[in-house]
Amino acid sequence: MTRSVLDRRPAKASTALNSSLDRGPVPRKQPSVVPAGRTFWTLGAVVAGVTLAVFLPSIRNGWVNWDDVDNFLGNPHFRGLGGANLRWILAGSVQDAHWTPLTWLTLSLDYVIWGMNPAGYHLTSLLIHSLNALLCYVLAYRLLELGFGSGARPGDLRRAAIVAALFFALHPLRVESVAWITERRDVLMGMFAFSTLLVWLGRADPAPTDARLAAGTGRRWYASPPRFSPRSWWSGCPSCSWRSMSIRFVESARAMLAGAHAS
Repeated sequence: MTRSVLDRRPAKASTALNSSLDRGPVPRKQPSVVPAGRTFWTLGAVVAGVTLAVFLPSIRNGWVNWDDVDNFLGNPHFRGLGGANLRWILAGSVQDAHWTPLTWLTLSLDYVIWGMNPAGYHLTSLLIHSLNALLCYVLAYRLLELGFGSGARPGDLRRAAIVAALFFALHPLRVESVAWITERRDVLMGMFAFSTLLVWLGRADPAPTDARLAAGTGRRWYASPPRFSPRSWWSGCPSCSWRSMSIRFVESARAMLAGAHAS
């Protein structure tokens, strides 16, 4: 009787083959939510540096005569990190239904470092906002990477992420949050919001297939209307440049807002 090729192999090799077959396919390694590469982080540092430079004059803004007088100049409770100060931060700092103990904690830390010099408080807000610009850049890159898939070129993704991050960081609506010490809570909220989204993306399915999404078994990394889906921008356009991606983003946003207004 003729023996097959598998029968003529050593028993040890056959056992190893069967063992590997029993284990099934090797699970795909989930990519890190934070992209690696010197170029990527250099561009991120540029985004943060541009943000810092643009808002640097806010350090000379002093105390604004709009809530700063009551919140800081006339408020001795936040000045320090002693027991009485911490009790006030946790229990007595509620103002007009606003309970922001973490904000007051950072402001108390500012007092320990800078005293009543407003420039130090502005510097802290500015540094947090510059960090937010970097986090927004990382988040935008990650969302674009997940939405456009493997057909996107890393260089185009980086440039598009820079546009998104600078649009956020340098928008005039950010001026109040950065240049007004009372609004420290805004930049803190931004820092935790971006960080939370990045951590969530790290736990989501990095590349759910269309079949799994249609069947409802894949976790979506976005929850937006179909017209606003990055997958629809990229469909049929694997060679789009970052300029085209930005234009299609604006067109999709305009269509989404028009639909919301019509409804």
